[in-house]
Amino acid sequence: MALDKDSVQKALAQVRYPGFSRDIVSFGLLKGIEVTPEGRSPSAWR
Repeated sequence: MALDKDSVQKALAQVRYPGFSRDIVSFGLLKGIEVTPEGRSPSAWR
C-alpha cells in the first residue's frame, strides 16, 4: 500500500471524534497532510 496524502486523509476520515458520529477530518482537526520520505509530518495536527 502506497502512503500518499489521499490515502492518509481517507484513513483519518474513518476516525470518529469522541462522543460524536462525525470524523476528525470533517470537524476540521487537520491543518494539512504532508507525506515525507520518512512517512510523517510533525505539522499535520492543529
